Amino acid sequence: MHGEECGLPEALRGVAALLAGVLGPHAEVVVHDLARSEILFIENGELTGRAPGPTDDGDSIRLLAEDADENGCLIGYRSSGKASRPLRSSNLFLRDGAGRLRYAVCVNQDVAPFQQARLLLDELSGTAAPAAPAPDGEGATLRQLARSILLQEIERAKPFSISTREGRLAVLARLEEKGVFDMRDAVPQVCELLHISQATLYNYQRELRGEEKKRDRG
Repeated sequence: MHGEECGLPEALRGVAALLAGVLGPHAEVVVHDLARSEILFIENGELTGRAPGPTDDGDSIRLLAEDADENGCLIGYRSSGKASRPLRSSNLFLRDGAGRLRYAVCVNQDVAPFQQARLLLDELSGTAAPAAPAPDGEGATLRQLARSILLQEIERAKPFSISTREGRLAVLARLEEKGVFDMRDAVPQVCELLHISQATLYNYQRELRGEEKKRDRG
């Protein structure tokens, strides 16, 4: 692989160390080796509770990579850290010569202090923050909402992976609780994101509902 021959992992560690030094203690910087399911480098890992070594983040990273721009970047999406702390996350996805995802450089910025400062400034100035504009188009709104909820539930489902039956059941149970399947076209979107057929999804739902009935009778 060309990246390994050129010492890419070592170069990425250097870039990550630079980012961590520039951004300071309120930003977690992570380098993922997706082929080996391993975190190569992490600084300020206390924001998400992660450390160097084996990881099961590959599923969620591959989902995020689908929304990257032509440069392999995904900038400024919402995520959460430990204790649901709000984060502003950005990723750079790197592929090998065959087009397969190989590395990801991730920056997770803790925005809680900035949100608190904004609230304080709003109170002092007597103004309110404007509401964020809604995404254009109903289809885009539904897809963005479904993807956002799904990624959150993948994080909640750990240590299970969405490639396992247990992980998918855990995620689907939470999506059911949140009413995601009441949204129009939610089923095909969830199937696409979880890489399962609609028949498999319906089987999982029947299994979850059967377990719920057993608990009610018990």
